[in-house]
Amino acid sequence: MKFNKVELTEETIIKTRQWFADSDMACIEEVKNGSVRVNDPERYFAWREKAAKESLEGLHDHTVTFL
Repeated sequence: MKFNKVELTEETIIKTRQWFADSDMACIEEVKNGSVRVNDPERYFAWREKAAKESLEGLHDHTVTFL
């Protein structure tokens, strides 16, 4: 895959997907350990878990943040 004239290797893509998934799971942990508060933790957890799963599946590879 190329973005902005830079070749993104399969290894980089996989590591980036994992970084986003790990970030989502870290957000969940912040709520669980009390360092961050949200209005509806269960809904928040479901949203973050879905985002992590989608990241690992490559569904967000097209976003500017990912690239």
